[in-house]
Amino acid sequence: MLPSCDKAGLGLKARRQLVRKGHISGEQGERSRLISAETKAEQMNNECALTVASLDAWRHDHPGSLRWTMRDVTVVIPTLNEERNLPYVLGSVPDDVGEVLIVDGRSEDRTVEVAQSLRRDLRVVYDDRPGKGYALQTGFAASQTSIIVMIDADGSMTGEEIQLYVDAIARGADFVKGSRHLPDGGSSDLTWLRRTGNTVLTHWTNLWFGTAYTDLCYGYIGFRRDVLPALDVDCGGFEVETLMNIRAKRAGLVVEEVPSFESDRLYGESHLHVVRDGWRIFKTLMRERFGLGSGQVDLASPGNVHPLAMPTRAASTHDERVEAA
Repeated sequence: MLPSCDKAGLGLKARRQLVRKGHISGEQGERSRLISAETKAEQMNNECALTVASLDAWRHDHPGSLRWTMRDVTVVIPTLNEERNLPYVLGSVPDDVGEVLIVDGRSEDRTVEVAQSLRRDLRVVYDDRPGKGYALQTGFAASQTSIIVMIDADGSMTGEEIQLYVDAIARGADFVKGSRHLPDGGSSDLTWLRRTGNTVLTHWTNLWFGTAYTDLCYGYIGFRRDVLPALDVDCGGFEVETLMNIRAKRAGLVVEEVPSFESDRLYGESHLHVVRDGWRIFKTLMRERFGLGSGQVDLASPGNVHPLAMPTRAASTHDERVEAA
């Protein structure tokens, strides 16, 4: 076990867990301390021993140009009753991102109020249609910067990794997907059933679509906003990541994977149902490969995004309501 470690040189896994447990100082660390008093008692050395590679070292080995910066990024976060998780999630997002956009779907708790209290620059839009895919469609359409990064609101992903996606786009990628199976990536949340299902689905995706993905069913994704028409997001559920990954390849986009670590959900129950959503993902693969079924196309929905022009960034913070058709 390591006797000590430099917090600026921690690997992805150790660094994010230190933030989650309140060990990293500063504004983001202060916000994360709101999450759970009990976790503070865990020893820092345990987290340090989890990995030997550092985020800073990874970025040094994969330098990006200065064309894109955090000011060019909109972070899209779908929410549904996530008030207890938002202090960590929003606290981990870099302060200098261009925009943070919450897409709320009928939350019955104080999700929106908590989000607005944590970041003054945050915008909230609403989509009453149930499903992560619908929420993302609405968030993509409402974004106002040149790069979009989507993350979950349950605390399983950290905004500290956003820089990896910006760097990859700066190197020339059009579409960047996180992978839990690359070096420096990982997961403490994958059950045997989820891991097996993801492995099988990833294998068939690579076989059918000529990809070389290491992780298919993971929702940490970033891309240039001007490729949205090529992605043509038209599904409503958790199959949305699979759909985007397939269509990015079929459209000839430059795709890059970057390492990501998935932690356990902090609070609340997961909205993912393994069997039901796994079946939806499989049907999506069949539809994209063989043209079977009509999917869940909703061309009249407010989340549809084409044709698309590059936006002009707006500085105002306001609420918009998207009512279900």
